[in-house]
Amino acid sequence: MIKELTSLDIYGIPWRGNKLFHKELAFFATENDLVLGVVALDRVDKDYSWVLIAHKSIVTPQFGNQVSDSGYSLVNFRVSRQTQATATRELHTAMERLGKP
Repeated sequence: MIKELTSLDIYGIPWRGNKLFHKELAFFATENDLVLGVVALDRVDKDYSWVLIAHKSIVTPQFGNQVSDSGYSLVNFRVSRQTQATATRELHTAMERLGKP
């Protein structure tokens, strides 16, 4: 099950995007809080993207990314989604796949 959050602040994950170009719209976590996600609006192109973040206990950090102090790292992302609903649906699918034991 995926729950909606008001932010990812409690997980110690810094937002590295430029707020002039991106606006975070929605935050999600799996029940066990090991898989997190963000849907964002690209203010330039007026399309949507999503970011999948997971705890190092279930994934090996990818893309040469650093692990946050709380143990989370970027796993995957997608850009240029036409609607927020599409971005959210794709993100939830990716979160569910990653979150299954």
